[in-house]
Amino acid sequence: MLEVNSPYVTPEIVLKASGHVDKFTDLMVKDEKTRNCYHADHLLKDFCKDKLEKDLNISAEKEAELKHVLAALDDLSAEELGAKIREYGITAPDTKNPLSAPYPFNLMFQTSIGPSGLSPGSVLVLISPRQGLLRVREFTLAEIEHFVDPDDKSHPKFSKVANLEFLMFPGEAQVSGQSARRIPLGEAFSMGIVNNETLGYFIGRVYLFLICLGIDKEQLNFRQHLANEMAHYAADCWDAEIECFYGQIECVGIADRSAYDLRAHMAMDEREAMEMKAVLESQGEVWYRVCRLDKDVIIKKNRCLVIFKERERTSKGLYTISD
Repeated sequence: MLEVNSPYVTPEIVLKASGHVDKFTDLMVKDEKTRNCYHADHLLKDFCKDKLEKDLNISAEKEAELKHVLAALDDLSAEELGAKIREYGITAPDTKNPLSAPYPFNLMFQTSIGPSGLSPGSVLVLISPRQGLLRVREFTLAEIEHFVDPDDKSHPKFSKVANLEFLMFPGEAQVSGQSARRIPLGEAFSMGIVNNETLGYFIGRVYLFLICLGIDKEQLNFRQHLANEMAHYAADCWDAEIECFYGQIECVGIADRSAYDLRAHMAMDEREAMEMKAVLESQGEVWYRVCRLDKDVIIKKNRCLVIFKERERTSKGLYTISD
């Protein structure tokens, strides 16, 4: 493990490339009179839970419908969220005023950086519709980036966590209206619920870490991201969620980021690597085709570190680029 301290403010071009500028959004609604903002999904979730808990005369059909809405909440589009809010007559919680249609709110806050002040930068904005310590404009994030062979995601220590059994909420269960259930981690992997052993190993370690901190395991579950909320670079992703007096909060995310095809722009044969190296050294820059993004990008010698090295993996030598 190597600790890297990074700034809160990051050049926008970095966050643009990572997809955060375009995709790191929440769906919000506004009080049409006061203009106060609320998370659309939170309002719908609160309505459904309140109805299920307090309406003693609710029909079996309506109960099933509300449970299905709760299960599929994270997979609803802006239009579907808006339709449900209108159908259930949900209003602003503080004023009972009508609400606007849901709209995307980007959680990146733009600012200017650099001596000229002309370079755009961004910081993360975390908002909450309720009072409490979660209403902050920045937070400290501890993150581990663990690199694996994309063709072999086994983990030598997976057997140490395979017998752990805890609440898991697979995407299929969410969409079909089922509840989270206890699943042994090894079984979740063998059934294809968890994408691979390395991802499973870190899910298990996160579970042990949170229990060690004193989190009640009965209030902890791991929820799988649905297709429409999955980061564009992720093949699988799970959030550790804790039920507390704020409601349910996400505290840890564990993602397999291999859907972003690193091999597409990090590996090439000897001839391609030597040609790129020659052009980069003679001209100072080179164009390169990124297959995953389906576009050409320019690599500049004075703007990034490019290392050409030979790595033995099989009988065939591979030349890799890392920046």
